[in-house]
Amino acid sequence: MKVAKLPVWQGEELLARMKPRGKGDEGLLGFLVPALHKIRIAQGRLEQRIALLRHVEAVRMYAAANGGKPPAKLADCGVPLPNDPFTGKPFRYEAAGDSFHLRGGPPHGLEKVPAYNLHYHVSLRK
Repeated sequence: MKVAKLPVWQGEELLARMKPRGKGDEGLLGFLVPALHKIRIAQGRLEQRIALLRHVEAVRMYAAANGGKPPAKLADCGVPLPNDPFTGKPFRYEAAGDSFHLRGGPPHGLEKVPAYNLHYHVSLRK
């Protein structure tokens, strides 16, 4: 329960460093820990999707004000943008011509699950 209020990436780091207890030493509600972990990952996935959409809209606003060209980097957007909730770092962003790619990082251990490997490829038109 210590990690419930932390951002997902910090909670995952803390859980990875904690030593697992022996069988039968889970405490009164120890059986709930796996379910709580799944809930935190689902919450992080929702936060990540909302944050990615905020990034897409910020890039679209920048492009609308700058002749339809996306910014070279996300910091050029001029609006505050959240970091990836699974990594704690900025989202991966690449601009090429009139389009851009935006990617979110998956949580540790779920790198091969498609639902956690979000990739937006947006083409801008005037």
